[in-house]
Amino acid sequence: MPDGVDVVVDLVNSGDGLMGTARVARPGGRLVSPLYGPDDLGGDVSAVYIGSFQAEPGDLEDLAARAADGRLRVEIGARYSLDDAVQVVVDFAGKHIRGKVVIGIP
Repeated sequence: MPDGVDVVVDLVNSGDGLMGTARVARPGGRLVSPLYGPDDLGGDVSAVYIGSFQAEPGDLEDLAARAADGRLRVEIGARYSLDDAVQVVVDFAGKHIRGKVVIGIP
């Protein structure tokens, strides 16, 4: 990777935090993120923002209130114990699971 990579996918950072991630892309490379950030990442790196949702003021408070009073429902598609870690990877790679996958201690 001495000249950088063609495409960098950053699922965590947003805003100016994407500038550091963009530094690993080669000149002419791309940074892909579901979050939003600067249009100019420098180094001839282009940004591709694929997110369709941008939080508005009050959104997190609303979600917290819904979770607290039971109005926020999350579909659980599968539950695994930590002992089943190998099976989790096999299932994740090989079959579609609708809803969230929960991995926890039995």
